[in-house]
Amino acid sequence: MTTGSRVDTPLEPAQAAATLGALLARPGIAILPVVPSVPARLLELLTRHPVRGIRVHDFHIAATMIENGVKTLYTYDDPKDFPFGEIEVRRPPVS
Repeated sequence: MTTGSRVDTPLEPAQAAATLGALLARPGIAILPVVPSVPARLLELLTRHPVRGIRVHDFHIAATMIENGVKTLYTYDDPKDFPFGEIEVRRPPVS
């Protein structure tokens, strides 16, 4: 959202914060807690699919989703970046 590597027109930090605030204010949007079982799930995912760098953060997100019962991830990332049978990866609609 704030770098050109992901979007054509990066936002300034204040614009990104406002956009995130608006998203979080929408009905049905919730911040998932990192429940105590997340670290063990993350370790299990990393053992099954060894990765490095920023991908470890993606796996942490996946572990948090799995442990909170979230089954679908909407992302512009390549679905192959999330090789977990526990999560269905979909591309968000482009408006």
